[in-house]
Amino acid sequence: MVMSEGDDTNRVLVVASEHGTADAVASALGALGFEAHVVSSAEQAFDRLLAQGYRWLLADEGLPGRRGTEVIEAVIRAGASLPCVLLIEDDDLADVDGALASGASFVVRKNTPSWLDELIAVSSLISPPTSGVMRKAEAVEPLGRTLTTRR
Repeated sequence: MVMSEGDDTNRVLVVASEHGTADAVASALGALGFEAHVVSSAEQAFDRLLAQGYRWLLADEGLPGRRGTEVIEAVIRAGASLPCVLLIEDDDLADVDGALASGASFVVRKNTPSWLDELIAVSSLISPPTSGVMRKAEAVEPLGRTLTTRR
């Protein structure tokens, strides 16, 4: 699988079949400088992962056919070493341990008031955005000067 970061460290593959979820995720990540590529099935995700490099993967547990955990397990079995985030329903809290055991790096409970905020926090931990947002201070001028970021 082509899953190297390459020059596309801001690219995220989003696997979500519900249009509302997919649109919300793509908008939130896009506002942070990520390039979200949305597909609606496991098969489409595998095709994309074979053809292009991504920094990380986000899969919705509620996919038709294969569940999000199954997508993550298959990606890991194929030798991918990219972080994977699983979206679960709010009432699926019992599945968090199983999701992490399947290889998910993070689990975000959707359909809660703060789910997009949680996703934004997780995305910043995985891959701080590089365009339009100050990531962190990488170089500090002497006291009395501004904190700057090298890009």
